[in-house]
Amino acid sequence: MNAITDDRSRAPLELPDDLLAPTDLARCLTTMLWLLDWSGSADDLLSALPHVKPDIDLTDVRNTLAILGYPTRMERLPRGTLDPRRLPAILLPSGNAAAVVYRDEEGRVLLLDGATGEVEPCDPEVLRGTLMLVIDMDAGAPRQSWFSGIARRFRGDLPALLGISGLMAVLGLAVPVFTMAVFDTVIAGYSPETLPMLVVGAGAAILLEVAFRAIRQRALLSIAERLDRVVPSAVFTQLMSLPTALVERAGTASQVSRLRDFAAIREFLTGSFAIALLDMPFTLLVIMLMVVLGGWIALVPVGTAVGFVVLFLISRGQMRLAIEQAARANQTREALAVEALETVRTLKLVGAEERWIERYSAAAAAAAVSSAKVSTLSGSVLAASQALVTLSGLAAVVLGVLSVLGGAMTAGALIAGMMLIWRVLGPMQTCFVMLSRWEQTQASIRQVDGLMALETERPPPLEARMAPPEQGAIVFQRVTLRYLPQSEPVLAGASFAIQPGQVVAVTGAEGSGKSTLLLLIAGLYRPQGGLVRIDSHDVRSFNLPRSVAA
Repeated sequence: MNAITDDRSRAPLELPDDLLAPTDLARCLTTMLWLLDWSGSADDLLSALPHVKPDIDLTDVRNTLAILGYPTRMERLPRGTLDPRRLPAILLPSGNAAAVVYRDEEGRVLLLDGATGEVEPCDPEVLRGTLMLVIDMDAGAPRQSWFSGIARRFRGDLPALLGISGLMAVLGLAVPVFTMAVFDTVIAGYSPETLPMLVVGAGAAILLEVAFRAIRQRALLSIAERLDRVVPSAVFTQLMSLPTALVERAGTASQVSRLRDFAAIREFLTGSFAIALLDMPFTLLVIMLMVVLGGWIALVPVGTAVGFVVLFLISRGQMRLAIEQAARANQTREALAVEALETVRTLKLVGAEERWIERYSAAAAAAAVSSAKVSTLSGSVLAASQALVTLSGLAAVVLGVLSVLGGAMTAGALIAGMMLIWRVLGPMQTCFVMLSRWEQTQASIRQVDGLMALETERPPPLEARMAPPEQGAIVFQRVTLRYLPQSEPVLAGASFAIQPGQVVAVTGAEGSGKSTLLLLIAGLYRPQGGLVRIDSHDVRSFNLPRSVAA
């Protein structure tokens, strides 16, 4: 039985024996690529294979698969433990030739013998040895909304937080109900014997509400702590994994600003806005109680919510523009400060301190004006929201008094309704005020997402699975490099080879490219043209700085 009999559109690649010796590992390599529906050509496979080495070993197979986008891991396979859902995989039996284990379209488990190329059905329960499994690349692929993926980790905490907030909303009704009962029953009905019972009930509800509020606060602090532990570490790791040229062009101030963006995001998601947002769904419960108590007074919070929405839509555009201008102005000011501090020796030598002081003063003034504009708009929006809340309270009093005079509402119900009104309007105003900062927070999230979506020097799975170079043979093949697109090439068509153990001296004037050669060999820069190879592999396949440090 031949492997090609499986119903697939293409057959496994076949290379000449002088380029790839027909060994068991070679057959397993081409068969695995065929089973993984790899769409590359024979030339693509040859470029990933080690050059001048037709007889490949296990490390070469893993490195080749990693270069082609299929990093692997090794896993011991005891008898009877193979899960067919994890196939295809390369099986390395002890003392026997390598083989490929896979499933056909009918679900049967098949075994390709790497020594003969023959395929036979097999019982997965009897297989044992070592498995070479392909790592799922979806886990390492960059996501456009990386921060959303992080936030989804905390979905399991949301039901508990909402449940606690719901209990708090119910317990929060105790004081208004107690007040209404005191006025309508104890005072109006002259029933002092019921007062102790009411006091005990209200006191117990208050204590429980305080306890639940503390539990919720601890839960939010725990989420903030986990975010502090996960996000800054991931962002810093991403910065360290970016190509050196990209990091250097962005500048120190820009990178520090990206790290600082997270603080604003964390405060927005776990601070007062999160508390108000958790309380908002249960506002309907309070409004329903207000309908029971006094009817028309329940329209007041609904009208206030509409007013907040209108105010938000009116102020959103101006706030967004002002925040963007302030962010750019502050970033320019910080970039000038960092650049001046990094080159302070040069500035003093050339006597440019006064000019840079003037530049910084101008940038600081522009940043101050932009920040003042944001503060002015924020103050105006806050004043408008406060006025809206005050007018809502006045409207509730007027409607309540009319209801009392009309006999539709008792005096106790009016007092309880006013207490409920302020309990509803508080979270509404908090949400509105925090929403005015949403544009700034959204910009920070976009900054973090944009950073995490950038392509790193090498994917983490590839970085973890590539074996370090053993010999150290260096080959430059027509390498061209420009530090900036508009600049002259530092290297143009550079080609040479350095054998293991050979001592080579590189001489030249300043700026002739000596340091550039070392940076390219270390994989810190990517050439725009040509190829740099170490031990016949592309230098980007290795993590040379980490290998040297180890």
